Amino acid sequence: MSRTYRIREADGSDAPAISRLLRRVSLRYIAPGQPQPAVQAMLRHMGVRAVRQRLTAPNYRFHVAVAGPALLGVVAVRDDAHLHHLFVSTPYQRRGVARALWRKALEACMEGTGPARITVNASRYAEPAYRRLGFVDDPRPRRVPPGIEVVPMVYLCGKDGKSA
Repeated sequence: MSRTYRIREADGSDAPAISRLLRRVSLRYIAPGQPQPAVQAMLRHMGVRAVRQRLTAPNYRFHVAVAGPALLGVVAVRDDAHLHHLFVSTPYQRRGVARALWRKALEACMEGTGPARITVNASRYAEPAYRRLGFVDDPRPRRVPPGIEVVPMVYLCGKDGKSA
């Protein structure tokens, strides 16, 4: 895909579109096979109000990929040390959008605290994509019901922000 989108820092006005994207992608790729109470809790965590609170919190940083008014993807990092969200709309998956968002987020983290590692709780669906981005297994235990099952992964940052 030629780069016909741009990446910018998100703000509070992006909360409704981000929430819709998070919920839509999660229902399609994360929710199947997960316990319903956990899915409902996850969806509440992705509601407009919750997203807006994180967008305005000082310890979160959000970036969005947009093409005109369309939101293609979002990345959010907490405390320059935990990848909280990396979601791309289904039609734009496997087209470099996630990689571009991750690079922007990593660059911002390295300009901030310059962490040694960045963790993520990957869904089973997203695990291969995170491996392609340079994440490896993290020895933290996997969560099981009543929560959403995740694959703990970690990106080990080199001095240049590349995976060590």
